[in-house]
Amino acid sequence: MWRSTSTPTAARPPGVGSRSLEPVADKTNAKVIGASERFAKILRSRFESGTGMPVSTYDGVDGLEPRDDLAGLNLTTVPKVLIECGNMRNATDAKLLVTPSFQKRAAAAIAAAITRFLGR
Repeated sequence: MWRSTSTPTAARPPGVGSRSLEPVADKTNAKVIGASERFAKILRSRFESGTGMPVSTYDGVDGLEPRDDLAGLNLTTVPKVLIECGNMRNATDAKLLVTPSFQKRAAAAIAAAITRFLGR
């Protein structure tokens, strides 16, 4: 995992992996924060196990990232998570993301996460 703080950002190799973006509580969405966090954790787990894509090494913590700058998350009244399936700036991730076999595994993993979350 890349962790150097002394290397300028431009010189760092791009990070790898997927991450789940979660809403940050405000007046509109405060009631769905807990459920969104549960869904994000399920999605992270199912996506990693279903695709082999590691969790993000470049943003967030353990593949989870609360975001307060995305209206789609922060104005929601239902549990919501956005997933970045990989890092397109990383050549290995980018090459994998465009393959039909990975896309099928990704779709199946996302569907499994949704099914698990709704089954609670």
